[in-house]
Amino acid sequence: VSVDPFASEGPFSMEGAPSGPVVLDLGGDNNSHLGSVPGLVMHNGPVTPDDILYIALASEAPTMTSSPELSIVVSNPSFPVQYSFSDLESGTWWVTGYLDVDGDTPPANNPGGAPGDKIGMSEVILLAPGEDDLNNDFTLEN
Repeated sequence: VSVDPFASEGPFSMEGAPSGPVVLDLGGDNNSHLGSVPGLVMHNGPVTPDDILYIALASEAPTMTSSPELSIVVSNPSFPVQYSFSDLESGTWWVTGYLDVDGDTPPANNPGGAPGDKIGMSEVILLAPGEDDLNNDFTLEN
């Protein structure tokens, strides 16, 4: 049996149907298309009470001057640090992080960190509608 997906005859008739847009409802709640990106940030070096971890989520490839859509700030982090960004639209996402050693280079003054800070990034994330992409761990390095 073969079925032509482009056949002009369907299981319903539009004759006598009310005017206006036709909406395809795939079920689920209104937020069923939203996904999440959780993960772990790891670091094997020393951490002092003044250190601050910045974790950022961006929909475009990060650069030294770009701004993230969302961010998480963790003072005096204890590694590994678990993070999660939720209620995300499908698309391409990047998660980056840097450990501001001594807490003296916040993103507003030096996006992406300064010499001596530890940086890291997840692989590119291709988030499908409603997906929880669970493979976003990364390690901070010099």
